[in-house]
Amino acid sequence: MDITLLKRAVKKGYDIIGLDNRINFQFDTTNDSLTLKQQAEQMISIFENNQLNDLIRARLELPLIDSLKDAYYEQDLDLIEHISVKLYTDSLNYGNIERELLFERNFKWMEHIPSIIHEQPSFIAVGVRHLPGENGLIDLLRKEGFIVEPL
Repeated sequence: MDITLLKRAVKKGYDIIGLDNRINFQFDTTNDSLTLKQQAEQMISIFENNQLNDLIRARLELPLIDSLKDAYYEQDLDLIEHISVKLYTDSLNYGNIERELLFERNFKWMEHIPSIIHEQPSFIAVGVRHLPGENGLIDLLRKEGFIVEPL
């Protein structure tokens, strides 16, 4: 899904704003010298060559991934949250990963998302795990007064 959205945006000449770049919240500093367009092209190459899919499938249980995909298509946020927790429970650093990669990023993104939306019509794409729960982007946007509805 990410690669499809990215390709369409690049092809149509849309502005691509990296939320993590905007808040200087980066895990990998090797891309600091690349422009957003170069980073997007690099990401497209990774997805087209199936490198990321191979890595994910090698590390995670395929049945759970399929269940997560089904929950996504059914727009079942509670199930998405449940499966996501199950996928990462085996990790010793689960609490840190959950806090750093999801909640802290969501809160930092929310410092910028409202102004981005008010500046121009916007489509904001994030990983599915950023959506559900009390600290998920859907609830955080609603708390800010935005109307968030599934399409």
